[in-house]
Amino acid sequence: MTQFTDNDKLKDFLKGKKLFLMGDSTVRQYIRHFAENIKIVDYFNHTEDEMQSWQKTLLAINLEKFIYVQWKKHTFPFVSKTFYSIKEDAYMARQIDQIGGGENTIIVLTLGQHFRPFPFRTFIRSVLNVRRALERLFIRSPRTRVIIKEENARDMDIGMERFSDFHGYVQYLALREIFKGLSVGFVDGLDMTIAYACNVIHPPLEVLENLIS
Repeated sequence: MTQFTDNDKLKDFLKGKKLFLMGDSTVRQYIRHFAENIKIVDYFNHTEDEMQSWQKTLLAINLEKFIYVQWKKHTFPFVSKTFYSIKEDAYMARQIDQIGGGENTIIVLTLGQHFRPFPFRTFIRSVLNVRRALERLFIRSPRTRVIIKEENARDMDIGMERFSDFHGYVQYLALREIFKGLSVGFVDGLDMTIAYACNVIHPPLEVLENLIS
């Protein structure tokens, strides 16, 4: 596996690319790593207090290498203890429909953590809608790269009845089945975080770098 821990190597790989990150805070870690840890991009609109605006869409760019990175949360269900505006919200399928795609477009999406406390059919319906949106995307732009980052294992002491990894594993199996036959890549976040035994929803830097690589 190619290691993308070197800033220049990652910048060269992403040169001229648009990277769309969709999902929850576990894929939001990617843009934060790019902008705050290795500094290959600069935030365009990250100015508000962190705890009051973490659900806000993040945009980061590198004008020298023409790199564009955007993170946007999936909408309902979205578990949060802070207030946020839903004016810019859109279901993941709608977000995908608004992307033109192409060989310089990469989409990384994740679904799971916020669905765990809710009926399984809610997750199934959302994933099926995302699959249909990806089918439409590949019709208009078959060379678009799409990567499914499966959900991480999480803390063992927070709301286990609702947020247990048991629910995550069932969703993990369904995700593999529903996206079967599509030209998408998978990052097995559940397996990697279980193997590391970090037991925290936002894994440490060495795990994050492996997920990104």
